[in-house]
Amino acid sequence: MVQKRVQKKPIKPSHIVQEIPQIPHADIFSYRAISMCIVVLLASILTYIGLANIIVSCYHPDIEALKEAAKSIFLHGVNPEPVESMLFQLGVLSIPLLMLGFFFILTHTKLKNVKWENYFNQLSIGILLTVCIVLYCAYAAPNPHYGGGADNVNNNSPTRTDLHADTNFKFYFSHSILANQQDTLFLVVAAILGLMLFLKRFEKQLLETKKAQLIGIGLVSIYACFYFSAIWKMFVFDYPWSWENQYDLCPPFYPVTQVYAGTPNLTDGLNSNYGSFAWFLNPLFKMLGLSVKSFTTVMSVFIIITFGLFLTAMFRTMKSKLLVLLSWASVLFLCRLSLLLDDEKLHAVFSIFPIRQLVAATTMCLASFYVRNRSKILYFVTYIVLAFGIIWNPEFGMVCFAAWVLMLCYLEFDKSDWKKIMMASFKHIIVAVAALTVAFTFFSTSVYMDTGQFPDLKLQFISILFFGKYGFYTLPMSLVHPWNFVLLVYAIGLVYSIYALFDKKCLGPKSAFVLLLSIIGAGTFTYFQGRSHNVGLAVILGPALFLLGIFADTMWQKGKIKQIPIPFMVAISLIVIILSPSCVDLYENQKNWDKLAKPIPSKEEIKDKNRLDENTLLIKSVLSRTTEKVFIHTSVKYQALYFGQVGLKSAFNPSLIDLFSIEQQNQLVTTVLVDTFDVFVEPQYFYYPVHRQVNAATAATYSINTANNDMYYMKKRKYSTLTTPSLLAKNDSNTLLYEKFHDDTASLKRRTELAVTGIESVDWGTTLSAEVVFFSERQAYPNATLFSNYNDTINGIWCLQAYGSPDHYIFQWGKYSIPFIVEPNKWNYLAIEARGLLLELYLNGNLVQRYALPIPVSSSNKRLTVANRAGNNFHFTGAISEILLSKDILSAAEIRERWEKIQKN
Repeated sequence: MVQKRVQKKPIKPSHIVQEIPQIPHADIFSYRAISMCIVVLLASILTYIGLANIIVSCYHPDIEALKEAAKSIFLHGVNPEPVESMLFQLGVLSIPLLMLGFFFILTHTKLKNVKWENYFNQLSIGILLTVCIVLYCAYAAPNPHYGGGADNVNNNSPTRTDLHADTNFKFYFSHSILANQQDTLFLVVAAILGLMLFLKRFEKQLLETKKAQLIGIGLVSIYACFYFSAIWKMFVFDYPWSWENQYDLCPPFYPVTQVYAGTPNLTDGLNSNYGSFAWFLNPLFKMLGLSVKSFTTVMSVFIIITFGLFLTAMFRTMKSKLLVLLSWASVLFLCRLSLLLDDEKLHAVFSIFPIRQLVAATTMCLASFYVRNRSKILYFVTYIVLAFGIIWNPEFGMVCFAAWVLMLCYLEFDKSDWKKIMMASFKHIIVAVAALTVAFTFFSTSVYMDTGQFPDLKLQFISILFFGKYGFYTLPMSLVHPWNFVLLVYAIGLVYSIYALFDKKCLGPKSAFVLLLSIIGAGTFTYFQGRSHNVGLAVILGPALFLLGIFADTMWQKGKIKQIPIPFMVAISLIVIILSPSCVDLYENQKNWDKLAKPIPSKEEIKDKNRLDENTLLIKSVLSRTTEKVFIHTSVKYQALYFGQVGLKSAFNPSLIDLFSIEQQNQLVTTVLVDTFDVFVEPQYFYYPVHRQVNAATAATYSINTANNDMYYMKKRKYSTLTTPSLLAKNDSNTLLYEKFHDDTASLKRRTELAVTGIESVDWGTTLSAEVVFFSERQAYPNATLFSNYNDTINGIWCLQAYGSPDHYIFQWGKYSIPFIVEPNKWNYLAIEARGLLLELYLNGNLVQRYALPIPVSSSNKRLTVANRAGNNFHFTGAISEILLSKDILSAAEIRERWEKIQKN
């Protein structure tokens, strides 16, 4: 029997394409489509400019009123930008609607009969010239913040990295071959374009096979692993040596230390400006243990995962592995690694990578899988993951969650029935609400089961709302700046996606993914708009670079080797010029990263490290139980390091670096005055003006128990102020100041106010009587002051402890000093009587010194403060029972009589 030969069906090219991990290419890059998109894009932008001019001419908010309102809320400098914010919001809302409207006009009026393809070359060249002009003007423009910048207003100082270059180009590319080796750049671009042409010529033989795709993926992955190792070497460290890195580490590290120590998340004031990522990480650190080394190790792994997710999404959406390589290298270098080269000191900035960017990268990666295979499991998993992403970091999480929902609704427009479209979109919104409910319920329940308290969810968003309204060290956006180009890329992405709504054969996975990237990019652009520091633009640049790669890849696949239109070739060349330098820059700067990975600390940095270790030993020797609450008064850059090493709970949250509102400061002061806990103070590092009230409250209620060379361990005072009736009071017109302090909260708060704000300058003419009853003990703060209105001239008075000794004091009148010795660890009564050129100093009823002044006594224009000197941190530790300043001069007998009354009590 003759067997029938089974004829195998030829494999269609589409079958091969399905095996390749990529999004099918829509036919949006036709001549007609591009021409219409350019017309709509330009019309939308011009219309927006018109609307923006109307807003600017009509909207005149009272900025000064907002600043005054902010003074009652913020401890730090603010710069409200309501006009700028409204213009950005107007653009986000109006430009997509304008694009829809203009596309509707072009496709539903007589204009639909226009042969737009006839205008392809002119319009394409026009838009390319526009892009080139925008690029040139943006980067050639002066850096607005160089040297402080004319726009640096209201003490909203730029960061150090904002100041180092005089043009925008030098700022962003000072370490790039774009700035330093133009000849090399042209060779690199020419080589890449030549390679692309070669690969295009033999595309079927070299690329359209599974083996070739795997080889391409493998080569790019090897390249990525090499730089993943560089990230690992740089960002895993035992101690942040530089000041910059200590400051960068503190904000994300502090909440992790507190959750690890058992403080409930989003309760007791524990909040981070970057979200509740600490709650997610806590189980991991419970297994690994918490230290700077383990924290930076985990952060480094997440950084690698973040860039790995970017790379995976690019593999799924771009066919050319060469463009995948260029795009990914640009995201890696321009968004993160280039920022490390500004002053050759490592800036960890974990608050950006990975905390913020991990959510965006996860969204892109999951969406790249879903648009190719609309799996129900992947659909619900993505919803849940992104809902938890809002809890991880609400700032980027909300944008990414909204982008995902909008992309799903967009994909429903491939249906022809509007009712079905609306019903399907409504189902997506219902699922979104359900996913958010599940995520926040699980989070709240978990916190409650762990701690017995439900989290205060509004704390998750409070800093975003405050900063958005009032600004937080913001700078104005310059009109001509690289942000123009970034937003232009997102606008092109939007017009790309919206066109597909009117040409359904172009509607598909690629246009949906481009929409997702455009929404994420435009949404996270608020990070730059809100602060406008130059360095902030790099943070939100990733989606734009990703989009450029997709555009170039789509145009490249669209054209035939001998028929690629000139505008396409120019556009691809321009994108390659933008993307390609990063590959070389990664290699060229490898040595610099090695230096960052192995820093050579200065003598001062080594001294700081040794001091930190010694102070940690002091804390551990005093407190053996890891459940105790303490407060550590130190520099904001050290606080997290201490808590990370000792595993203790803070007596007050948030951390000092996140203490931005007056309400929080008042709560902290009340906590210090009312509660009882252990305090560790480093006076020489805890000197910030916004913390003076905290220092004053601590000095009023705590006493030194033990100390080393730098840190003081303080406990609540056990002795009380004198509770007898007033001994010094004289309620007459000659009384300049009288205060009787008790141990109650009201008196201690009053003393705190007098130490920081004091009272307006007083004028005593030619006579002054100053009396104070105080307990002399060891002091924590230098130049501990009993009272003062000193102004470093011949005017004013200042009574302070000297030489760090509890018994040595100085009374200073202008530049004239009178030293005296008191009885330590006892109550003392000091009386100073000054009339004309004669000054007498009495201690405990006895005349200590009579001093002839060369000029008559006089007051100063300084505020009169008690237990501190105005504008300083010269806080007096210990009790002050009474203080009286009067124009009435006391006799020696009256002074002895007062001392006898004090002794009886």
